[in-house]
Amino acid sequence: PGLRIALVWIGGFSISMLLFTGVDNFAPVAALAAAGLAVGIGTFLFPLRRLRSRIAMAKQKELGRVREAIRQERDATLDPNASAADGSRLPALLAYESRIASVSEWPIDTRMRMRFGLYLALPLGSWLGGAVVERLLAALLET
Repeated sequence: PGLRIALVWIGGFSISMLLFTGVDNFAPVAALAAAGLAVGIGTFLFPLRRLRSRIAMAKQKELGRVREAIRQERDATLDPNASAADGSRLPALLAYESRIASVSEWPIDTRMRMRFGLYLALPLGSWLGGAVVERLLAALLET
């Protein structure tokens, strides 16, 4: 949902940036563009905050559980009074811990980040494209 909302915002913002192609003073337009892009980034990331915190909590809970199992297995393996502690579960637990620790807490993948980056390029591209077309047309009509 955040990506769609960001697309709508940035699409509308791109269209509105075309109104500023003939402006000679670049600073206010750049400030407006930066503010619009900040709002676009916010509309993309804001809905992901709660999901990210839930993933982080679940990750920490599972890491705590597996680390406790690793401690128990280690203690059983190192205990000289243990009867049949062979430590065969320890490599599997360590591999599982590594796998859980490598899980990303952000619920977005590379494709989604690339798509969002392209969405962010829309306002700048439309503004620059409009300015270039306006200059070319002005140059053609003057001759």
